[in-house]
Amino acid sequence: MILYISYWLIWFIFILNLIILYFIFVLKKELLFNIKNSIEPKFLEIAISPDSNKIILLAIDIWRLEERITNISDIDNSNKEKINNSINRVKKYVGENKITIKWYNWDKYSNEINVYDLKWTEPTTKEEENNIIKDTIEPAVFIDWKIIKKAKIIIYKLNS
Repeated sequence: MILYISYWLIWFIFILNLIILYFIFVLKKELLFNIKNSIEPKFLEIAISPDSNKIILLAIDIWRLEERITNISDIDNSNKEKINNSINRVKKYVGENKITIKWYNWDKYSNEINVYDLKWTEPTTKEEENNIIKDTIEPAVFIDWKIIKKAKIIIYKLNS
């Protein structure tokens, strides 16, 4: 009888150990995945090669040029079109390197979104403008839709 009970007890302990090992394996894998995802965005900018960093800066400068050209009224349409064509050729090169630029003017601001840094707030008296992104100082840069550089933004805050 004691031999019979010890036999089942050994099997029970063996199965229990297998279950525990399985959960340890699964939890370890999940923990390593979470650590990788939490660390990767912080150090990705450091890991970019100097040549890639130059292309990223070029993409940001293209965005700045486009923003400035739309605000200039002294240029006639034919010259504006020539400049836009030149910018589009350079944008094509940047696009071929899977670099995407995104700006957030007039989007709703959220603290949970990890693609922009709030630089300052602009007071407003309109309720509908509260927490709306007024302007993008510098756009977000993505490579293969992985954030490389966060956008710098200004938001409206309602005066209380």
